[in-house]
Amino acid sequence: MKAQIFMLGFFITYTSFALPEYKAQSSVNHDIHKQSQQAMTKQTVKPSVEIKFIDMIGRKPPMTELLMDVTLHNHYDQPCWFLLPDDIPDESNYVAIGQGGVLGVSVYQPVGKGRVIFGNLVGSANSQAFLLPAGAKLKIRRLPITLWGRENALKDQVEIEVVIASQLTINGEPAEAWFGTNPMSDLQADVTVDKTSRLDSRNTDNFKEVPISITEKERFKVLVTLF
Repeated sequence: MKAQIFMLGFFITYTSFALPEYKAQSSVNHDIHKQSQQAMTKQTVKPSVEIKFIDMIGRKPPMTELLMDVTLHNHYDQPCWFLLPDDIPDESNYVAIGQGGVLGVSVYQPVGKGRVIFGNLVGSANSQAFLLPAGAKLKIRRLPITLWGRENALKDQVEIEVVIASQLTINGEPAEAWFGTNPMSDLQADVTVDKTSRLDSRNTDNFKEVPISITEKERFKVLVTLF
């Protein structure tokens, strides 16, 4: 009987020490599993923007037109503006996306599968603006970006700045009001840019620049190999 009581006491004592250790180890294992899942998620989620050089067209010096295949993917749970440059100036004339002002907006609808609308913001804040619904993925083929300067034309790589924003305003108005049509693109689309297919345009009074403003979610640069 005493031996049974002794063994019972030993078991209770062992369990009281072993249980916290087991819980601690279980917690560690859970954290490792969580970190592993997060790492795998980061590896499997594709970048928000992919840009591939397709062709180069000579223009009047010092301009060169680059044609890019661009994939835009809105990973956010809300509509977002994707802003890409309309041109890449030399360093002395560089203006970051979201700075400067615009003289007007020219609106285009590329041709292909699905509906894509984008606006050229014309002015010192030169950029191309796409509005994507949550979860949307767009393929935009042959998107032109003008390269300025002799030095830029000799490079074998260019950095293209990209901004993703939850809001875009022009002179205090929502940018949507400047498009003359609903700028929201489809959830899925594969289109080719043809700038002869202009839908609409709106210019400022007296062609004076007005400021733009963005509510920025991401800003990054994509390195694109040209040759």
